[in-house]
Order: sequence, then structure tokens, then C-alpha cells
Amino acid sequence: MDWEKLYFLIDIDGTITDYHGEIKSSFVLEFIQRVMVERGMTEEDAAAKIREATHNVLRWDYSELIFGNFLPWDETVRAIKAEHQKMLRVHTDTVQMIRSLHDNGAKLHIISNNPYWGCRWKLERAGLDPAIFRQIFCTDFNGGCKSSPDVWKFVLPRLGTEAKNVITVGDDLNEDGLIPQKFGVGHSFILKHGRNIPSPNANISCIENATKIVEVCH
Repeated sequence: MDWEKLYFLIDIDGTITDYHGEIKSSFVLEFIQRVMVERGMTEEDAAAKIREATHNVLRWDYSELIFGNFLPWDETVRAIKAEHQKMLRVHTDTVQMIRSLHDNGAKLHIISNNPYWGCRWKLERAGLDPAIFRQIFCTDFNGGCKSSPDVWKFVLPRLGTEAKNVITVGDDLNEDGLIPQKFGVGHSFILKHGRNIPSPNANISCIENATKIVEVCH
């Protein structure tokens, strides 16, 4: 196997890391709201500021929200990060797979519905150096989430190879398998994590353990 000809697009949420239990998607905004109140803003004014900011959630434009309300950047981000990291658990099989692929010379990329700083924090929580990935395709950069065909139209030409040389790895059959397959990616691996997900066709493999990917690609 010529590993250097393999280009991997790897998801984060549900693939590399996951949250303990059920987490509200708005927890960061709620956390910033608490910081606003701690800094002297009234509950009503803080809630109004957060409502004004909700249209930016897709891009996770929290930096504008923090700076725009004169909150201390370092202190606020450290507090958000500490709270966030406690909520995460790591899929060790995926981490092992990524390290094996990297050691073999495969070209690794991240594709995620997270903003850049969310990607960095989750990779750090998993003990992975972001530098091993050639590119981190995040919502800030892609302009949207993986459910949008436009994101795949944007990402795939930027890999520097034909789509048939690309392998996607994720936990969502639609976003990480069916949609990228429409754009000609070579193969998709979907991690089941205990769920009953049958493989829909020969180009999509639904597997329980991510280390199987290394075995299959050998």
C-alpha cells in the first residue's frame, strides 16, 4: 500500500471525541452570559446580548461576542476551555488509528462542524498534535457544516488530489458517508459505536472499531 497516496478527511465530534451525556449546543453562549453577569452586567442585559449573538452560532463567532462586550479575552477563553474540556471523553481507538495512519505516511485532514478553536481544543483533549493534520477544515473556513454539499465542493478541490483517493472517517452516515460519496470520494468509514448501522453499499463500511481502518488499508 502506498500510504502517501491516501488522503483522509476525519471528523471530530463522535469520532475523535464525544461529550459526556447530553450537552446543549448553546453551552458556550450560556457560559459567556454568566461571565457577563459576573463582570457587572444585569441578567436582562446579558440575556439580550446573547439573543443578539445567536445568529452567529454557525460560525461560532464567540471572539466577536467576547471583544464586543469588553470581556477579558484570556480569562474568558481559559474559563470556557476548562469547562469545555471537562465535558469531553476520547475515542481511544480513533486516536490509535490516526497515529498509525500518520506513522505510515498517510495524508491526514480534519473536517468538522466545529470552529477552529473548538477543533484545536478537542484535538488537544485527545492528545493529538494539530500539526499532524495538513489542513483543519472547520466552519470558520468552510462557511458551513458537512451537511451542506457546498462544503464538500469547497473542501475536496483543496486537497490536491482526485476525489477517488480520498477516504472519509466519521460517525454520521449521511454527513460522513452518503454526501461525500456523491462527490466521488474513494471510500467512507462510519464508526458505529454500538449502534446498528448496516453498510448501505460497497463504498461505505460501517465498523465498530476505528483501528480496523488501518488493517483494511494495508
